[in-house]
Amino acid sequence: MDMKKETEDVLREIGASEEYAQSYENFMEEIDRYVIDKAVITLTPGKKWNITRDRKGELHFRAERPYDGSFPRFFLASLKAEKAIGIVLRSFTRAIDIGSGLPIVELRSYLVYEEDGSVKYEQSSARQMADAYNTNSMTGERLPLEPAIIYCGPKGDYLGPDLNPILYR
Repeated sequence: MDMKKETEDVLREIGASEEYAQSYENFMEEIDRYVIDKAVITLTPGKKWNITRDRKGELHFRAERPYDGSFPRFFLASLKAEKAIGIVLRSFTRAIDIGSGLPIVELRSYLVYEEDGSVKYEQSSARQMADAYNTNSMTGERLPLEPAIIYCGPKGDYLGPDLNPILYR
């Protein structure tokens, strides 16, 4: 089943209003904006989908574990059940980091929640993303920095792999 049809079916099953459906579509357009060729999207509590863009420009989501099901079904059911979910988007660029030889990855994080009958989202700042990504969640200890990572916040807020602000995009 294609994702558009699946999304329509799920929205109908949960009794979503037109406003709710449009606000979900707005969030998906935000994700679409930052997928060049491929990306990985992770929803709390750690469910992952690989995203690829086909030659027509359409996004395709493939669950890391097939039993996790389709992205729209899991996302919308989780949002209905939890009322708020965290999302991390790792977008692989075509650029290569000179020092490591690795592809440069853009990291973005969102809090997605329901409010007033629609899907709302807030993007974390680049600093919040970097702090979360580079801290052991169990111990609070700092982790070694990884090369080839650009931490992305809203409205031109970017930190390079060394956690210093950069001009990007």
